[in-house]
Amino acid sequence: MLGTWLGLLGVKFGQLSGGIVHRFLVRLVVGFALLSMLLTSCSLLGKESIPELQEICDGMRSRVVEITSEYPDRDSYSQADYMASLSGESERETLRQKILKLLPYLTDYDLPDFESGAFEDGLNDWRIKEALLLMSNTPAPLVFNAEERQKITSSGADAYEEIVRPKVEFYLGPYYRVDGETEADGCEELDDAPETTLDYDNKVEFQWGYYHAQMKEYVNNYFWILSCQQTGKVEGEKCSISKFVSTPTDSSTLSNYVTDEERAILAEREANAENESKSPPFSNVSAGQVCNNLGQLAATENYGTLVCKLVWVGKIKALLWMRA
Repeated sequence: MLGTWLGLLGVKFGQLSGGIVHRFLVRLVVGFALLSMLLTSCSLLGKESIPELQEICDGMRSRVVEITSEYPDRDSYSQADYMASLSGESERETLRQKILKLLPYLTDYDLPDFESGAFEDGLNDWRIKEALLLMSNTPAPLVFNAEERQKITSSGADAYEEIVRPKVEFYLGPYYRVDGETEADGCEELDDAPETTLDYDNKVEFQWGYYHAQMKEYVNNYFWILSCQQTGKVEGEKCSISKFVSTPTDSSTLSNYVTDEERAILAEREANAENESKSPPFSNVSAGQVCNNLGQLAATENYGTLVCKLVWVGKIKALLWMRA
């Protein structure tokens, strides 16, 4: 082997004396040792990286920001949970179309799927369809092999959390990965790097929890709209015929929140109530209207039993009639 190396160097073995050969061997061994140490140190200092991470995070970001940036008509209602039931008949279809524009896969479901839980079962799970849509904008689209598809099918409602969600959250960063997986940077580290100029509204990991919460609201309100359109009720309560609109003022005090027009309406109702010898079977208040006495109950024809609650409206608190 030594002869081979010497030949490569253009040196004939017979031309070398014993001392020269000895010094040459020593230098050769030391050289190999230093090279090995250098390669080892580079390996230790270097950090694993995920190929095309920037492109993956940017693709995820476009979808996450689209979902979290604006909820359809959110500010028109006192609480997002009541968007479907408080929409008027003419507004419900518009709201449904807005939701479908963001979540086109919801056309695969009807009200019985929601009531039976089939909309969150196996490969039919809307959360898995959302994950597929989310990652389709990246260089790392989700692809399930035959074994994974079988496992998803057999896992039912647990399939998303156990199989699919970990695949997606792998790209968010080490915190989201199971023990033993790579410690490579993810979107969190990438977005938080000193050289980036992203605000919090555009950071994938920062918006991740809000993204999931918004998705759930979209889906719930979609099926509640179907329930209003097909049965006239949401969870046993009648849906509103006309749209309720809440317009908070900039004041932080409850007394200033009630407008003069609302005070006049309340005064008229109080006067009518005092003049009636017999109370009507149902109260004429509606969900979302301003009330006066915290904890007061009212039986209504359209909304069932309402209770006067102190709720947040924008950045202020107000007393409003809400479902008990």
